[in-house]
Amino acid sequence: MQDEAAGGAEKRHLLLADGSLVLASINVRSFRRAKQLYGYLQFKHMGKTVTRYVGSVTADSKQKSLELGWALVRTKQTAEANGWTWGSPKAKG
Repeated sequence: MQDEAAGGAEKRHLLLADGSLVLASINVRSFRRAKQLYGYLQFKHMGKTVTRYVGSVTADSKQKSLELGWALVRTKQTAEANGWTWGSPKAKG
């Protein structure tokens, strides 16, 4: 589901400022009494979960919510704002 929503598995690779390569996902959450769904960019790094808010991803299906989340990450440049880049070290060289 994540690979398809992101536009391919390779589009989920995130290169962190320290040179680490991680596999990012969109986490869709809802909160009590809220009818909206919220998206978060998420990945594991050094044993900890790193999470960044993306925005509202309310849609008719989980797949569409994930697609909306990935689109928001790219549009808002969430990764770049945190000093990260998309792709693998090989793709950058």
